This record gives sequence, structure tokens and C-alpha cells, in this order.
Amino acid sequence: MKKQCKIHLLPSNETPDIGDMIQCINPAIERVNWKGKLGICHFKNGSPESEWKKVNICITDDSEIKEGDYTIYCNTWLCKMLKHYGDQVQVLKIADNIITTVLIPEHKKIIATTDSLLQVGGNTGKREDGISIPLPQIPKQFVEYWIGEYNKENIITDILVEFEQTKLFVPIEEINMYESKPKELQYPHTSDKNDLYALKISPTNEIYIEYVEEKMYSREDLHAAYCAGADFDISSLSKGSEYYMFENWIKENIN
Repeated sequence: MKKQCKIHLLPSNETPDIGDMIQCINPAIERVNWKGKLGICHFKNGSPESEWKKVNICITDDSEIKEGDYTIYCNTWLCKMLKHYGDQVQVLKIADNIITTVLIPEHKKIIATTDSLLQVGGNTGKREDGISIPLPQIPKQFVEYWIGEYNKENIITDILVEFEQTKLFVPIEEINMYESKPKELQYPHTSDKNDLYALKISPTNEIYIEYVEEKMYSREDLHAAYCAGADFDISSLSKGSEYYMFENWIKENIN
């Protein structure tokens, strides 16, 4: 299953290192047009010629946020969820290392990132075997492509991310009967349709991404759709009237 997700660019307080994603803040005089551009760091502590700042891209979706998850608050703050309080949550604001309470609806769950310092594993940041692992990473090839498009002022904000079914759906009225089977005959299961799928991750801890392609339609395609959906005889109109009505239809129905 492919799910549409959002991409966010966030600053980092970390010193840039080789291989990190960076943004030019204060370019050298001869490279003034570099300001705001992104790149990959090839120098220890950044470029000696211009001032660069480490940045990361994060991918979010609309899945349930649980304690221990990383989130983006108001498209600005990188946070870690600590506790729920009704419609509010207590979070750790990563950049300032302070704890604050904010509203839940303003948060989006981070499912993947270029920041290898963010660790996964619920409340503890650990796997069951006690080893810390990074949040799923974004493939390097995609990062390089995204940087190139960003520098051309074509900022990609929507992508498709692959999820896979990891549990069997068992209706709530059948759950007791299913769980009465011998354990060896049971599969991981749930009665919650929102809990059937999990993020598909490669052996190298990377997600699978596809671009959201925008379908392009010719004027002829649009006119055919307009005629097919009309509840009157198009041929009975004069050319002028038909042209006027078609133009209005485009304005009302095509973004």
C-alpha cells in the first residue's frame, strides 16, 4: 500500500560533518547566489569558503502519535512525545532541550528522516534487544534528487511511501474464537483496521519512496470530460455560448 506523506526541511544545531545535508546561510562574496541553497557536506565542519548550517529533511504522515514518537509541531519544532493529557501533550523540544505542553492537532508524526541521531523504540528509544537504532532513513538517491529540485525552486512537499500489511484483520466479534486457536496457528492480528499496515523498511533501514506524479491533461481531454458530464445537449449551443460555458467549467473544476 502506498500512502501520501509530507516532506519538511528542518534546521539542526549539530555541526555539519562529511555526508550531512547542509544549507548555505552566509555565502562567500563571489558565490552570493548560493544563499539558501542546499548541498551535501564534503568538508569536516562545513565548507571553509562559506557559512553552512546542517539541516535535515523529515517525512510525516497522519498516523496516531504515541509516547516516544518524534513529531513536528506547527511545521517548525522537532519534538519527542512524552505524555498525553487529554487534547494536549507534553513534549521535549529537541533544539532547546526543554519540556513544554502543546495541543495534539498541531503535531505530525515523523516516520523517516535524514537525521541518524533520532532513535526509535517507543518510550525508551531501544529495541527489544536493547540496541538503539536510528529512525528509518531516507534513501540517499532520493535526498540528492530532492536537493537538486529544491535548488531549482521546485520544492517537493508530497511523496508516496510504501507500507505493508503486517497483521491479519479479525472482526471484533470473532476475536475470542480466533485467539482460542493454538498459538502456532495464529498470525499477528488486530480488530483495528488502522493497525493493519506498517512502514515497509529495507534491510539497510531505508524507506521506499515514489514521487506523486501530477497528471497533465490537454484541452481536448478536458473538453471531452466536460461534454460527457453535461446534462444538456452541447450541440444545441452556439459556438460562443459553448466556449463561455466551457471556460467557466474549467475555472470551477480545475485547480
